[in-house]
Amino acid sequence: MKLRLSAASTILLLCGIVPTSAAEFEGWWARNPAQCQAPQRHLDSGGAIQIQSFGMSSRGLYCSFEAVIGTSRSEIDTLCTTRDGVRKRLTVSLIAGDRKLILRRAGAQEDLVYVRCARASAQSAGTRNRSLAVRLEDAGEKLLDSGQPQKAEEQFAKAIQAEPDYASAWNNRGFARRLQRRYAEAIADYDEAIRLEPGTAIYLSNRGVALDGMDRIEASLKDFEAALAIDPDLQMALNGRGSALRQLGRAAQAVPDLEKAIRINPNYAVALNNLALAYRDLGDRKKAAATFTRAISAEPGTTYALRERGKIHLDDQRYQEAVADLTKVLGIDPNDRQALNSRGIAYLRLCEFAKALVDFDEALRRDEGFVYARWGRGLALEGLGSHRAALDALDRAASDDAGLAKRSDFSADRERIAAGLRGIVQASVGGCRTR
Repeated sequence: MKLRLSAASTILLLCGIVPTSAAEFEGWWARNPAQCQAPQRHLDSGGAIQIQSFGMSSRGLYCSFEAVIGTSRSEIDTLCTTRDGVRKRLTVSLIAGDRKLILRRAGAQEDLVYVRCARASAQSAGTRNRSLAVRLEDAGEKLLDSGQPQKAEEQFAKAIQAEPDYASAWNNRGFARRLQRRYAEAIADYDEAIRLEPGTAIYLSNRGVALDGMDRIEASLKDFEAALAIDPDLQMALNGRGSALRQLGRAAQAVPDLEKAIRINPNYAVALNNLALAYRDLGDRKKAAATFTRAISAEPGTTYALRERGKIHLDDQRYQEAVADLTKVLGIDPNDRQALNSRGIAYLRLCEFAKALVDFDEALRRDEGFVYARWGRGLALEGLGSHRAALDALDRAASDDAGLAKRSDFSADRERIAAGLRGIVQASVGGCRTR
């Protein structure tokens, strides 16, 4: 994905201190002539740099030029985005002349010197096709940013038609398809991007995410490992490998990857969530809750971390805190059946049976086959003294899921309710006995 500069903006590429049109410097530049043979392969490592009329790409960053700063007018403020969506600002100087380009980054120990690979002014039909493909890709990225992956996919398809060898367009179409959960098609697109530009870490990582979406965890792990062999600091791949390891029951091995991803980007909410899950798997519930809290701060307005923290509160018998978190989740997404079910359980344990019944009924309205909500509904009815209806609810749940009847806690609940119906024992309202 590329960020390119608006036509209304100004780029200063400096030959000495004389402003020069960016168009003269469009094209590929590499650290040495040998890398010019396939500069796109050296883009992520910094061995090559691509300048277009609207921006610059190098080292996994796609940068737009925001403003010229400093009294010498040789420094450019850039807004850069990594391939996994992290934004950062860099100050750079670009000094060009005699077929060489010097990239000077503020704070860096040394300048990077590049030689020109080919002039953009000598446009061939292939170059014109690539320019069209880039414009179409840019339109697709804007549609992605506005939450329209289907329309974005159409633009990426047109970019591929204009330039079939444009790996970035294949990668972006794969991303648009992955957002639509069309994982098999996304993987096919990533396969082509990788064929065109082997050794591109972000393409491997993206394919790993799609494979994970298909529950092909072992295969996804191989892609993340291949990506990290190329770029050990690629945040998406660190998070992906950590997530895959955790899903394979190797939570202790997952933690270092996830912690590293968060050191690189402390606000990486997805990695924070995965790290919290790993801590929970390892039995460190305090760390898990604290890490979910960090994820909530990093990405306010999303529900996953709130819901999972609520579940930890529930399991740790902090029922009021659980209700508070789950109520916030439902304020954002009233249709979250898992949050409704979990809040229903919290209400059960607080002996607020009428509120619990409402939540379980709402969960069942959204998913009639949600057997755990039906089980909870039976317990709420028991608490309200409706033993016949409670027993019917549990029997319906067992009918929908034969495995449920084999659970000892379910069987104990059913026996207790049946005994209450026969008048053998009192209803268990006082003890709030639940699963």
